[in-house]
Amino acid sequence: MSHDHHTESKSSAIIKAVILFILSGIIYYMVFTNAKALMDLLTNKTYYAPLISMSITVVVSYIFGAAISKLCKCTLEQTLESQVLREE
Repeated sequence: MSHDHHTESKSSAIIKAVILFILSGIIYYMVFTNAKALMDLLTNKTYYAPLISMSITVVVSYIFGAAISKLCKCTLEQTLESQVLREE
């Protein structure tokens, strides 16, 4: 059985990770610079409060997690390749 794996170059993975880090930073910046308006939404007693807070949390954690995953995958692949070369 042969599997075709799509491998990403190290520079491509790092660029994507940096873009995802910047995107999560922009979202954090937007949240903190609009904290007063956001707090007004989060403290009213409608269903918008939990919906907004959970949406922000899920989106930012997904983006940040994807960035960390790209960096870890890139680093681990490089480490495994060097380990295989040493064993040969």
